Amino acid sequence: MITLTLMTEWRDWPLQVVENDGLPDSYAIDEIGEVVRLSGDLLAAIGTWDEAFQSTYVEADPARSGFVDETARERFIADGRRLAERIKREAGQSIVVEYAGDGSIPPETVR
Repeated sequence: MITLTLMTEWRDWPLQVVENDGLPDSYAIDEIGEVVRLSGDLLAAIGTWDEAFQSTYVEADPARSGFVDETARERFIADGRRLAERIKREAGQSIVVEYAGDGSIPPETVR
């Protein structure tokens, strides 16, 4: 069984894959094709979404990192949820798709 989780983390790839109850592996957008086929349009949208999160990182002072306000964060979470739904549609029933946003929400299984 393959579980693919869409979740951003600073300085990490947004796609995590667990195969057969093993340990999670991070996949870059251009590498995920090794596991599941996703359209170029969807991969580009995931990249844009991840970059929106990465741009909130303040390297000089990581404690100041994050969204400017809760509204921006909620919009980001909602956008990611829509992307996870698209991933599920394209990946099909054989892949379990989860969504965990920016890591602040428990992973949700996408149906």
